[in-house]
Amino acid sequence: PVFVVATFVTFALRSLSGLSPARVQLGEDATPEAIARVEAHWGLDRPFLTQYADWFGGVLHGRLGTSWTNGADISTLIGLGLGVSLSVATFALLIGVSVGLVLGTLAAVRRTTWIDRAVTGFVTVISVMPAFVVGILLAGVLA
Repeated sequence: PVFVVATFVTFALRSLSGLSPARVQLGEDATPEAIARVEAHWGLDRPFLTQYADWFGGVLHGRLGTSWTNGADISTLIGLGLGVSLSVATFALLIGVSVGLVLGTLAAVRRTTWIDRAVTGFVTVISVMPAFVVGILLAGVLA
């Protein structure tokens, strides 16, 4: 449900913005005929719900579409970035498990001391912070 709502809202915002991806690709000096031709090629001249239904049907069959900026297949672009994303996620998981194990062991060994309370407080504060805030803080500390 989240995927459907997020993609529908994204399509709706693009449609409501009035911006033409064809104009962006062709530039400000593009003729109305050239823009209409590119929009017809991409199916942007069809009704909004038809565009979304066609795109969603393609997604269900593994066809994510083509990039408007460089013409590359979206599945290929995702595949190219997947290796880097997985390596970063794996590294983050290893760091999280290692640090969590050390801090948890330290808090358990020093129960009811200031160390236990400090570790518990630190973990509580970090766990309730939004991920983007923690990311910005970590980037500032580790950079």
